[in-house]
Amino acid sequence: DTTMNGIGLTGEEQTSIRKSIRSNEQVIPVKSKVAIERFVSDLNNLKLDDSLIADIHIIGMLYGLSKDVIGIALKGSTYENKEKSFGAFIDYTLSPIARQMTDLMEQLFDKEDLRASWEDMPFNQVFKAEKVANTKIELESLKIAQELGLDAKLVTNKLNEIYGN
Repeated sequence: DTTMNGIGLTGEEQTSIRKSIRSNEQVIPVKSKVAIERFVSDLNNLKLDDSLIADIHIIGMLYGLSKDVIGIALKGSTYENKEKSFGAFIDYTLSPIARQMTDLMEQLFDKEDLRASWEDMPFNQVFKAEKVANTKIELESLKIAQELGLDAKLVTNKLNEIYGN
């Protein structure tokens, strides 16, 4: 029998084809027509973008990233929303981990008051601006209360509370 494995090619033909495949030739002649078809004619029908975004959300959630932070990475966001999202991510996800790590370091190295800080990070500027605005509102309310007759001692106590004296 001159055919091998029932595919209709002789041993010599199969050997020749194998040698051709291993060579640097770009075209390999075969006896019969070979139809090359795409699995999908329109790649948009596969919805790969939606699938990728869903996968990114799943992976991000596994690492404790909020939808806002993931959305920023995928689509972008306004400055304030971006900074608040990063701040929330750090506050809810990284800060507890950092606190555990610094607590362990305090025990291992017999130190006190080791704490991670993100005060110098840009996202904190949004929170600082909000804090200043809130303090201004509190002071205006306190001034109005004083004008309406609030006791001077209570005003002083509240001022000390606001400014941490």
